[in-house]
Amino acid sequence: MAEIEIKKGLVGVIADETKVSEVMPDINSLTYRGYAVQDLADVCAFEEVAYLLLKGELPNKSQLSKFQEDEENIKAIKKVSKSSKKTNDEHYVDNKKFLDEMIKWKKEIREAIS
Repeated sequence: MAEIEIKKGLVGVIADETKVSEVMPDINSLTYRGYAVQDLADVCAFEEVAYLLLKGELPNKSQLSKFQEDEENIKAIKKVSKSSKKTNDEHYVDNKKFLDEMIKWKKEIREAIS
């Protein structure tokens, strides 16, 4: 009967593969899309890293501005959606449908880039 090797923890266990991040043991680093997380933390704003994760590249100034504007619009929609529920159910339903479409759109983008 063959002897079974028992490993401690998750050494050598691959849960899944992704293009988004990679652990680089040789340099003791985690990378996002090829960039060391430490470097990103030093020079990038949160929104720049979010753009990188979603779109696969760091944004230029124009792309970053548009991305930030889109995120602010989504936040505003969520806020209106929550307040509408308290005051007028009909408006809440319309806002919820729109918000659901926005979330669906974001999921489609994430699936397309992974």
